[in-house]
Amino acid sequence: MVRKFGFLMAFCFLTGCSIHLGDELKICNSDYDCKAGYKCYDGMCLKQEGSSAVCGNGVCESGESATSCPQDCGGGGAGPTLLWSYTTGSYVLSSPSLGDIDNDGKIEVVVGSCDNNIYAVNGEDGSLLWSYTTGGEVVWSSPALGDIDNDGKLEVVVGSDDGKIYALNGEDGSLLWTYSIGGWVNSSPALGDIDNDGKLEVVVGSESGKICALNGEDGSLLWSYLTGSVDSSPSLGDIDNDGKLEIIVRHNYGEIYALNGEDGSLLWAYSIGGGAVVSSPALGDIDNDGKLEAVVGSDKIYALNGEDGSLLWYYTTGGDVYSSPSLGDIDNDGKLEVVVGSDKIYALNGEDGSLLWAYSIGGGAVVSSPALGDIDNDGKLEAVVGSDKIYALNGEDGSLLWSWTTGNGVDSSPSLGDIDNDGKLEVVVGSNDFHIYALSTGSPVPPPSLLPWPKFKHDVKNTGKWTGNPEPPW
Repeated sequence: MVRKFGFLMAFCFLTGCSIHLGDELKICNSDYDCKAGYKCYDGMCLKQEGSSAVCGNGVCESGESATSCPQDCGGGGAGPTLLWSYTTGSYVLSSPSLGDIDNDGKIEVVVGSCDNNIYAVNGEDGSLLWSYTTGGEVVWSSPALGDIDNDGKLEVVVGSDDGKIYALNGEDGSLLWTYSIGGWVNSSPALGDIDNDGKLEVVVGSESGKICALNGEDGSLLWSYLTGSVDSSPSLGDIDNDGKLEIIVRHNYGEIYALNGEDGSLLWAYSIGGGAVVSSPALGDIDNDGKLEAVVGSDKIYALNGEDGSLLWYYTTGGDVYSSPSLGDIDNDGKLEVVVGSDKIYALNGEDGSLLWAYSIGGGAVVSSPALGDIDNDGKLEAVVGSDKIYALNGEDGSLLWSWTTGNGVDSSPSLGDIDNDGKLEVVVGSNDFHIYALSTGSPVPPPSLLPWPKFKHDVKNTGKWTGNPEPPW
């Protein structure tokens, strides 16, 4: 607990993020350290369900959450309703992936928690399918889903703070293989056929200072590239139009690298400000030149030409950029915009980085990355992102559609999908109150064109590449 809490407090000292101290959360050694209605759990004072605050009075009071009091904390009449919540043993900073991992024709939710576990939860009702305990905290790493061993079924690949990459069978969570990369693995794995062998490889970074490419079948090392400590997650795309996948990633000291997928050799590098370290690149043709650009946060938001890493534009926000950018045509002008969190939630024109709109949120830096989709059946894109609450914003102008309050801040990134087969779109996200939430929007599942960036890193393979629909480039 000391290491876990110290890591988060150090991070929040820099970001002002939403692990709130005071009435909602304070350090404790016993219940005597907590105010009335709170108990000491895992070193923190947490609200007891059903105590002192009055549920049903129309006010989401300190300590109430969507779990304990959905009628007060659900965001109002136009907002979502709580489908289910699942309680883990610690913060859920990892971002969910949605997929049919057990071949039952239904969607499951896979996500990590800071209690050392990876959870697979049934989408219909939030019941546990399986959990797998790693040797360290699954802090930032978000699971990737893909058929990495060509058995026709989805596997789960994720990193842990024990310095290992885990590949798990989707059906039962049994171990397929592990690879020891060393250092905390806060980076999220990306899956793609980077060496043109017809099979998926796993690309991931770690605080050991390496980017590693692993063979998906058995976890053996294909290549590694020494960069310096990496908490950012790699993205995969053909950025130089050679018909092959490249890897784009940044390390913690302000360098963005583009590597050849086949052998890990350097294509180019671009030096940016030190700034934030966890923002991951988004790839897409944001200036309509027929080529991919890379957009990533640091001390600013940077857009780089994919071919050679030259600067296309940058935008200075009011703070560091920890959030990973999302790409989509949010104003129906036929062009891609960039949506990302910093001190505010920003929407920028892709061509030149000019400001489309900014929305001010309630607490600290926005670490969560926006999901983009039509969540209200108006034929237009909305942005859903976490901070002190879960916010849904209209894409055209950034006005508030609804907000949802959990029992603490939300640094996890939302995922959008129909997880209960009712034909309606749900929002799935983790919270710092130890819960995984599934919220029903009540809105029909939109066509693929209106669900262009439905989760962290775009798709379940974590490629980070805009394709115009929810699916990765299979």
